[in-house]
Amino acid sequence: MIVHRRMSRSIPYWPLGVGLLALTALGAWWRYDKKQRSPPSSSQIQLPPTRYPNLCIDDSGSSGSLAGVEIILERTAGLGWGPSYTITLRGDGSVHYHGRASVAYQGRATFQIDPAAVLEILDQFDALDFFAIEHEDLYILEDASAETLILKADDRVAEFYNCWDKGPDTSADDIRFHESLEALARSIDDAVFVEQWIGTKKEREIRFADR
Repeated sequence: MIVHRRMSRSIPYWPLGVGLLALTALGAWWRYDKKQRSPPSSSQIQLPPTRYPNLCIDDSGSSGSLAGVEIILERTAGLGWGPSYTITLRGDGSVHYHGRASVAYQGRATFQIDPAAVLEILDQFDALDFFAIEHEDLYILEDASAETLILKADDRVAEFYNCWDKGPDTSADDIRFHESLEALARSIDDAVFVEQWIGTKKEREIRFADR
């Protein structure tokens, strides 16, 4: 009699283990890839610092982004012998001078300064929030030396005429405001070395005080 025996065969499990490892690795890679491609949340976004948060004209703080910026300082002499001239300073550092009266050089001139000086002047405009100034003076001098400050940024223009006096009702805030404008005007003069065109105060006094 022939007896047929069923032979048992062991099933190899190592391919299954390899497959599970491969699936685990694939899942980990997919999660990593998805995380890399997902847009960052608002809390993760690092915005560049804004140098002029009030003026909103330059987020990079570089002079190359100030092509549309123009700063104008106009001084009038009034009845005295104060200098009368206009300085126009642009974002690229170019300067236009126009001397009218009581200055060493009457006429026009064009020259160049370091554009970094423009950035520092804009810091002062920004501290004053110049585009948002709403100020009314109780006392305004007539026929006195004064300065007009104008800031242009593309299609925006702000202008302030600074001619004031410390009257009895002038507040401390009002005094600080006008003194800040005077300091800003002096900074523009210093940045362009204006005395090379108008002369020093002593030189102008000798030349023009007796007129």
